[in-house]
Amino acid sequence: MVAYQHPAGLNPLQRFRQAGAILRGTSRAANSGWYQSALELDLQLHLRVDGNRLDSFLYDARSKQWSAGPAIQEEFATDLTLVPAFAAEVIACAQKTGTSAIGVVLHIADEFATSELKPELDNPGALGELRTTVENDPKAVLDDSSVSATESAWRLIPYPAAGSEAIATTVCISRHWSGFLDELRKISEEKNFPVITRAISAPLTCLLALPDLKTTELTRPLIAVLPYPRFTLLAFFNEHGDLRLLRTLQHRGQRRPTNLRHAASTTAAALELSDPEVFLFTIGEQADPNLRPTFNWSSPPPRSTKSTGRARLTSSRPPESAARNR
Repeated sequence: MVAYQHPAGLNPLQRFRQAGAILRGTSRAANSGWYQSALELDLQLHLRVDGNRLDSFLYDARSKQWSAGPAIQEEFATDLTLVPAFAAEVIACAQKTGTSAIGVVLHIADEFATSELKPELDNPGALGELRTTVENDPKAVLDDSSVSATESAWRLIPYPAAGSEAIATTVCISRHWSGFLDELRKISEEKNFPVITRAISAPLTCLLALPDLKTTELTRPLIAVLPYPRFTLLAFFNEHGDLRLLRTLQHRGQRRPTNLRHAASTTAAALELSDPEVFLFTIGEQADPNLRPTFNWSSPPPRSTKSTGRARLTSSRPPESAARNR
């Protein structure tokens, strides 16, 4: 495979020659799939890893249908020699459906961690700059000297509520599967077929779907509970739907955290969230049936037929849990 160079490092003649080589030797001039994001393509392969199981589903945006996708294995993350066969199967799926590109979206649900910003950076006017810095140089803005930019990626999550003690937090996304995605892109180049990759945080995707899933009017503070096999995420919102805090409770080998109810109630009290509603996400088949009694629920929360929730988070994609269970 020809190793192309970034045009910024080439003189005008070299740029011209390289552009000609790309035009003649690849489909980049004719196939717009090279320049679209994974979630914009007609055919998408959604892969989900949560520490207990791995799921693979194909989504055809043209028909809005889900179907089983090529099987993914945990070994793909560490043994890259297994990836070419998987990539060939992915490309074959795309060609069979008549699409000229495929997006591969990895939903990471096996870990979720937050880290606070340095206190001196608590400036709402600097959110844009902080968002860029935390992606490129996390040690410069995080109040934790042990963070590693090579092992994890970091993203900024704002806390927009008035009176919040912090303007934002940061979410850590593991790079455990980065080699797998890099290999998929490399094979895509070799086969001259667009395989566009994207890794996303499954819990954050679920939170983005909250306004669509909560169909009753938001009239009081809300605690969203997202249970996963290895951790439970608590998201605290005020009565206006503004995110106040994200808190993660590790399961430490148990099915759920032993201090879940205590952690939820004490955190709500510290945030001065009076009489909060609790919204429990049902994520997959392995949800703990004892979670509902934990919050003294005997039946599911009432639902209306019209969505009037005012949570500030918005969603433009299918819920992560729905994508998994199709």
